[in-house]
Amino acid sequence: MKNILLAWCLGVLVCVIPLATLRAAEITRMSDVKVSGRDVSLEITFNSLKSDESAFARIGNQEIYFVDLVIGGAKQVTAKVNYSSESLSIRLYNVGNGSLAKFNLQEVEALRKLERSLPEMTGRAGQALQSLTSYIAEAPVNVTIDIRKPARSVATRGWSSLCSKVGTRQIATYDKLFGSKVEGLRRISQCYEQATACFGRCGSGCNDQQPSRVQRFTQDCFNHDFCARDLGTTNPACTDEFFEASDDFFYARDCGNLGGGGLWTDTLTNTYSLRVAAGSSFTGTLTTPQCGNYGLTGTRPGGRAFTLSSSNTAPPAGCCSTANWSGNLTSCTRATFNLASCDGPPVDNLIMTRPVQ
Repeated sequence: MKNILLAWCLGVLVCVIPLATLRAAEITRMSDVKVSGRDVSLEITFNSLKSDESAFARIGNQEIYFVDLVIGGAKQVTAKVNYSSESLSIRLYNVGNGSLAKFNLQEVEALRKLERSLPEMTGRAGQALQSLTSYIAEAPVNVTIDIRKPARSVATRGWSSLCSKVGTRQIATYDKLFGSKVEGLRRISQCYEQATACFGRCGSGCNDQQPSRVQRFTQDCFNHDFCARDLGTTNPACTDEFFEASDDFFYARDCGNLGGGGLWTDTLTNTYSLRVAAGSSFTGTLTTPQCGNYGLTGTRPGGRAFTLSSSNTAPPAGCCSTANWSGNLTSCTRATFNLASCDGPPVDNLIMTRPVQ
């Protein structure tokens, strides 16, 4: 979902954020299981921590993170994120007495600035923090937030991916006040596409001056964007679409995941089968017409960039035993990359594609 409080420039909706105005949030601790920090100018502190299994023995081996944002020392957003069951709770309350609270417009604007200033993070603690920050930055004003999403099975999960629909026109809907329903045929953005501010993606609008976020496109986020673009983010008619999209931000698949489905092929007719290993890393196989099969390892630290390393312990004569690759995703299904060969000059500007998932 995007901030729809954006600027009109030459008749096109774009996010105008001068580079000089972007702040860098101060990260005081970062690991795969804990992230903490603050933005002094915004008066916001943040923490994301994996649950202590000794203290929460009753939850077994479930992967649970607790995330909180404290705004101005007066209000706190707390989320319990269960990556194992896809259950979720998010609550906004007053620090002084624990009662449910509401955001005002100034607080939401501060959260939007924080979302843009956070660096890209790859560990689960960082991902949980960025998911919460991206989601809560879309919060309506003057609305209490107390979200509880139960555990889901694959068959009943609370989000519907649009990875196979990126770049196409689809039906989006929202409910107006008093029950009337609005439908419209709108184009879903492609991964990393800036011209349309990432319409349909769970997260704020794209631009060159902020990190490339996880590319989650879902029906709930598409519906909220449709409502927000028609009526404005703060319109109370978009509140139910905001609540429906909550778990999408945390659990929906990343449409830009190189291992997300389908064989990649390149302009040298090589094919790549990739699968996610853990966190930002993945493994797979490379099949070449001249040199046979190679094992692959790689990383996608965040956003567009990725690296690959290929190896074959007994390659045919004249073929490399190892090679390194670096590239950038230009969409959910297309990437450009360079090959540094073990012998001979590097091969530049290859194009890598895969079918729509």
